Order: sequence, then structure tokens, then C-alpha cells
Amino acid sequence: MGNGYSMSTSASVLLPTMQAINGVFGRLDQVAPAAVSADMGTLASFWNEVVAAFQHGSTVGQVKAYLHAHPPAQTAAIGPAVHHRLHYLSTTCHINVSS
Repeated sequence: MGNGYSMSTSASVLLPTMQAINGVFGRLDQVAPAAVSADMGTLASFWNEVVAAFQHGSTVGQVKAYLHAHPPAQTAAIGPAVHHRLHYLSTTCHINVSS
């Protein structure tokens, strides 16, 4: 969360972007192919909890600290879910996502 924002940046500055991403993940969760439906559900649920954490801090740093102290329930599953989804996009859809 700190990329491009200082830890003292008001959380309200970042919240609209986080909510927009949350909306996209929610819509993708509804239309995900069966092969990655569970993975998309994990991602959507994880991100929903990240966005909900914004009610627990007035700055980006406070929200980040809250998330470290109270990680989303899907924290352990998010890495494998994202990896599986990227593999699916690459092998089935021939879409390569790079950072």
C-alpha cells in the first residue's frame, strides 16, 4: 500500500481506488470460469477485507498496521490462488500478465 503514497497520506485518498478495484474483483468473481472460480472467490474475498480495513485507520500507515495485526482470513490462500489464476490465463487464454 505504501507505493506512491506516504504512510501519513490520508486513507481517504486511496480508498476510492481500492473500492474500484474491489468492484472489479466482485464482478470478475461472478463471471469467472469454473476452472478458476474458487481462486477468484478467494481473491475477491481477500480484497474485500483489505478495503474493509480502511475503516480502522485515518492514514495509509494506520490501515497498513491494522492489516498486519489483523490479516484477511484468506492470507494463506491468496498466493496459491493468484498463481493458479495466472497459470490459467497463460496456458488456457494465452494471456501473460507481467509486473
